[in-house]
Amino acid sequence: MDEPTNCLDVSHINWLVNYLNDFPGAFIVVSHDYDFLGRITNCIIDIDFGTITRYTGTLKQAMRQKEANRQTYMKAYANQQRQIAKTEAYIRKNKAGTRAWFPWCQGRRPIWRSGACWTVICRKPSRKFSGWRS
Repeated sequence: MDEPTNCLDVSHINWLVNYLNDFPGAFIVVSHDYDFLGRITNCIIDIDFGTITRYTGTLKQAMRQKEANRQTYMKAYANQQRQIAKTEAYIRKNKAGTRAWFPWCQGRRPIWRSGACWTVICRKPSRKFSGWRS
C-alpha cells in the first residue's frame, strides 16, 4: 500500500489498523504517517545505501537500532581511516633510506595500495542511487 492514510478519516484509519493487525499474511506499506506505521508494524525492512536491513519490533525500536548501527559503522570507519593513515606514513618513512630493505615495507606496499588487506568499512557510504538508468 502506498500512503494508505492520505484520504482516510480517523475511523477508517482505525478500521484499517485493526484489519492489518488481524491479517495473517505479509504486506508492504509505504507511508510518512509514523503513528500509523507504529500501530501496524512488527517487522521493518530498511533499504539504505543499497543495503537491505531487517528490524523486528516496533518502528521506534527499529529507528533506534538503525541509529546505533550507523554510529557503530562511523566509529569503525574513523578507526580504519586512522589505521590507514598510520600505515601509509610508516611506509613513506621506511620505503627509502637505511630501512628500505625491510621486507615488510617493500613486500606490503603493493598489497596495501591495492586495498586487498582492507575491510569493507573503508568505503564511505554515498547517497547515489544506482538502481536504474534513464
